[in-house]
Amino acid sequence: MKLMYVGVLIAVAMVLSVLGAGCTFSTSPAGSASSSPTATQQHDAILEAQVPAIKEALGQMVDNITGWDVTWNSPNSVTIVASTIDNGIQWSYRETDMKLNTTEEATAYLNANNGGYSLVSSTTSSSSPWVIAAGRYPTVYLDYGTESGSTSSGDKIYNDIFQSDNYISVVNQEQLSQGTPTASSSSWSTEIATLESRFTDSGATVTSSLKDTGKTYDGYPWYEGEITKNGTQYDVNIVQADSQAHAMLVMNFSISSLIKVGYTGEYESSTMWHGTQDDYIATVGIADSNYVMTIMEE
Repeated sequence: MKLMYVGVLIAVAMVLSVLGAGCTFSTSPAGSASSSPTATQQHDAILEAQVPAIKEALGQMVDNITGWDVTWNSPNSVTIVASTIDNGIQWSYRETDMKLNTTEEATAYLNANNGGYSLVSSTTSSSSPWVIAAGRYPTVYLDYGTESGSTSSGDKIYNDIFQSDNYISVVNQEQLSQGTPTASSSSWSTEIATLESRFTDSGATVTSSLKDTGKTYDGYPWYEGEITKNGTQYDVNIVQADSQAHAMLVMNFSISSLIKVGYTGEYESSTMWHGTQDDYIATVGIADSNYVMTIMEE
């Protein structure tokens, strides 16, 4: 089976280790960061714990966090303003997290503020900042997003709005510089050849070499191929992203696409998801070379 524009950025050896085997799932620990509590206000406990978890998650998505400021708007609302560098590109990051009285109020807020956005995902992972802060999965989770511009012209913008039960997160990321260009065709072809050799080294047979199939709908390089492992055939789809932030967006979109066609699954980590549909399996994840790969049983 083929799935149009399903992305995965996965370390290949890690991906192949889960094909034909059981999946184990783990949580990612939150990092440490300080907010600025006041003597007269008691901040919401989940929002308080979410701040360092957001910094940890952001630090895993980019090369360097160069600025970090936390402002409490009220005991139930906090705004984070950060600056980052990823692949030589400077980005601004702004996130406002708030607690509403009920899940219904949060849903109403989400619906009133996601005009022009598309559903990115309705599932979250054990390593998401809210899950780490709350110590549980939300009953209701929705992520709506939009993007505009391009990294090549230096004006890329991502906007997302998330609902986790009665909590809302509004996130904006804007590109501030053009930075380092994406990999050239020749270097990308070298990476593809390296991936195929890793498939072979891991005991798989490349039955159809990874070929350039053109561009995704938003203009990113897209490769397709097939491998066989333990007698089972798998489709391999690879999309080249321009940053770790973009890779996360593509991964979430890919998982949502799989869920829409009947897959159910769980996150192994914030950068890997395993799903099944009847007797078929699929794996989605993120690697450090800004390419997204999906491996899906035929």
